[in-house]
Amino acid sequence: MDEHAYTVRLGSTVRVWAAATATRAIKAGACRHAGARFVSGGDPAAGVWCVQCGHLPIGALLLDPWCALCPEGMAQPGLTALRAGPVEVLARLCDHCLTRNTPTSPTERTPS
Repeated sequence: MDEHAYTVRLGSTVRVWAAATATRAIKAGACRHAGARFVSGGDPAAGVWCVQCGHLPIGALLLDPWCALCPEGMAQPGLTALRAGPVEVLARLCDHCLTRNTPTSPTERTPS
C-alpha cells in the first residue's frame, strides 16, 4: 500500500465546496480547545474540532466509502485536506471531483 502524500491541483468546484463547508462549520461552533481547526466534509454541522476531539468525526469519515461531492463516486483511500481560511476541511473525494472545474450533475450534493 502506498502511504505517500501527493500534491493535486484542485478544481474550482471542490474549492468552492470546501469554502462553503468551512463557513457552515464555523457557524456551528467549535470544541473550544486550542488547535481547533479541523472540519469534517461529511458533517459540517459538527463544527470545528481539534485532534483531541476528532475521533468521532474522523472515524465517520474513514468509514464512509463515498465521494462527498458525487452520489455514485467511490472515494480514494484516505482523507483529502482542503485549506479553507482558518480551518482544514477533511473529506473523502473521488479522482474526478478533485480536479473538475464545474458541476457536472444537477444531483450533486452541496452544503445547505
